[in-house]
Amino acid sequence: MKAQKSFFSFDDYSIEKTEYKFNREVASQYRDELVNFSLNFDPEISIEEIKEGFIGNIKLKVSVRGKIKNRIVTKMNVYILGKFSSTSLGEEKFREMCYLNGIATLFQISRAVIVSFTSQTGNTPIIIPLTNIASSIDIEKKKTQNKKFLKE
Repeated sequence: MKAQKSFFSFDDYSIEKTEYKFNREVASQYRDELVNFSLNFDPEISIEEIKEGFIGNIKLKVSVRGKIKNRIVTKMNVYILGKFSSTSLGEEKFREMCYLNGIATLFQISRAVIVSFTSQTGNTPIIIPLTNIASSIDIEKKKTQNKKFLKE
């Protein structure tokens, strides 16, 4: 099957910062216990109209926390910046593409950074499971709408 080029372009990315902490004391104390991981991501999206179309910049923070019996044993944050563009999409469709495809693209790169980095620390690597970005965004939108409704 011949691949077709998308109307949404992934132009560039950079890892802005990583933060990693591992608590050996907690890990040693509870070495036979399973680590309970939580995962959060926080996107910031800005869109700029240019003569040829649109440019979108997405800053994404991916945070992983590992706890054993409510004590943090490991945590990692990855801050990534991505640049996307389109010369043929309208603003609304481009914004939708940034929110779904842009975040999903940067999230996958962040997953790779986390597993690669943590596998080289001498500790058990953090392997983030596949994540439903669309569902996560929908749930967050509903929470935000409910909060706005309650404040009005």
